[in-house]
Amino acid sequence: GSHRGDWYFPNGTRLPFSTDSPTPAVGESRGDQRVDLRRRTQGTSGIYRCDIPTNEVHDDSDSSVRDTVYVGLYLNGGGDITVTEIKTNLEIMHSCISQLILTCISTGGPATTVTWTRDSTTVTQGTTETVLNDPVTAQYTHTLTVTGTLVGGNYTCTVSNNKPSSNSSSIIVSFPSPTNLMLEQNNETSINASWSPPPQSANITGYRVFWTQCTSSDCINQPVFTSSTVETLTGLMVGQCYSVYVVSVSDLPSNITTRNITLVTNPGSFNIDVASTSHGFSLMINLSNYVENGIYRIMSNVTWLRFLHCNNGLGSSNITDQTYDVNPMNLSITGLVPNSKYNVTVVVGNAVGRKTESVLNETRAAAPSAPPQDIVAVNQTLFTITISWKPVDCAHQNGNIRGYKIKYWERGSGNETKLDGNTTGTSYTLTGLQSSTTYVIQVAAKNDAGVGVFGNLNASTLPFEVSVASTTIGVTLGQVENDVLITWNRTSSQCVDNGKSFKTHHLSNSTMYMIPALEEYTEYNITVCINNSTCAFSIVTTNQDAPSAAPEKIKLKEKSSASITIMWSPVPCDHRNGNITGYVVMFRKLDNGISLKHRRAEEAQWST
Repeated sequence: GSHRGDWYFPNGTRLPFSTDSPTPAVGESRGDQRVDLRRRTQGTSGIYRCDIPTNEVHDDSDSSVRDTVYVGLYLNGGGDITVTEIKTNLEIMHSCISQLILTCISTGGPATTVTWTRDSTTVTQGTTETVLNDPVTAQYTHTLTVTGTLVGGNYTCTVSNNKPSSNSSSIIVSFPSPTNLMLEQNNETSINASWSPPPQSANITGYRVFWTQCTSSDCINQPVFTSSTVETLTGLMVGQCYSVYVVSVSDLPSNITTRNITLVTNPGSFNIDVASTSHGFSLMINLSNYVENGIYRIMSNVTWLRFLHCNNGLGSSNITDQTYDVNPMNLSITGLVPNSKYNVTVVVGNAVGRKTESVLNETRAAAPSAPPQDIVAVNQTLFTITISWKPVDCAHQNGNIRGYKIKYWERGSGNETKLDGNTTGTSYTLTGLQSSTTYVIQVAAKNDAGVGVFGNLNASTLPFEVSVASTTIGVTLGQVENDVLITWNRTSSQCVDNGKSFKTHHLSNSTMYMIPALEEYTEYNITVCINNSTCAFSIVTTNQDAPSAAPEKIKLKEKSSASITIMWSPVPCDHRNGNITGYVVMFRKLDNGISLKHRRAEEAQWST
């Protein structure tokens, strides 16, 4: 009879059937719309193919067009699935984006589940697809496509069906990508790109370099192959941002390494707007030739020269090669001296050139940052204390000093009294104080910005005062006391030893005592004890008077026929009454009555 068609089994066995075949070997049912295949033996799961010619009568050699139908047969849960391999491929698409394509081949029946994992984690990035390659052998291709940033790891493909049956295969994928990609502008139309080889560089034969504009995903060029790690890109345009891509060429897929750069022109001139603070400046640098998104740098330290009335100095900031991609650039300088003029110099540059500009400005005043120097008490009486000081060090004045603020209070009382800037000099006398009392005194300088740092001094008023009139010493107390013991004696001198001539006097219900009958120009130690507890002393010297005795042991010695030498001993110590500053020598002839002649002698010897 005529050839009606063929059945193909999953293992490739062909079973033809015809119109006059009453009983097919494996069973056949013929009709206008259906051809059935029945097997009396154990069936095989898999894909069966039925080829039916379009004409009624054909022989085995006929090559007419046929209708083909595939039928999947699942017996006893389906056929055993075997995953034979995973293959990898990396494609660089025209959009300059990498695609990792993993292909997993399985046989034994169609899969109901295909799972991709990377290091035991399900891969969700990218797309998957399953395609029937050969229905006779039931071979399937399962494809995973990952786009964008590629991640290395242990990729595993697991295929399963309803038998249940599953099988998997794995592959280690690494991406020897270039590292340390650096872009440097040569001029207004070219860039130097450099990079380092990837750590896994044994199988790398070279690199492919391509670039796009930052706002586009389309490659500007076909990838350039180079065996070195440096490539020059030319024909570019000023003001454009470029993304440069580098990929390794080897037997392993490689991630793309990328970096952006904007081509700039010479920065040209720029303006510096300055806002002053007391300790620095805020600089706003406005470029005239700014290219948006370009990279500009402060090429070196921002330097300044300080003009100060006490000393000048050169300073610099810690701002070195800072990069900016905005205009204007905002820059801060801190740590400057208040109330000082500075000439600030800024250097701005880029890959094409550099420009230097300077500006003169002055920091604002600030309160003095140090106290006045050398605060001391220069005079103390019963009821006053006079203090003096030196101005604040110039570097800490921070402005023009307008005066001084003085505060004082009795130590331990906390009753602070303020004298607010009522002196512009460097000394002041505190009056109306209590005698024999210690005071805390503070002094601070003031300028237009405020009051500065206070310096401290402790000083006391006197418990008594002494006054000298010729050979009399007066002792005055600050207030009436019940029991006052006044003791005085001469101190050590060339004339009198210490400890001699001690004398005492008890004073009661009075504030003054005059010590009489003292020796001229003699130093005395005056001690005053009040109520047998508080004692204080003072050393004073009585006034000088003319010597009360003549030099002693005057001798004459003939020097020549016309001259003699006169020698003598000093006035006795107790009669000098002061420091002997010289001698007067008077002489005359005894036989003619001529008046005396005077000569001044500095020593106890004189010749004439």
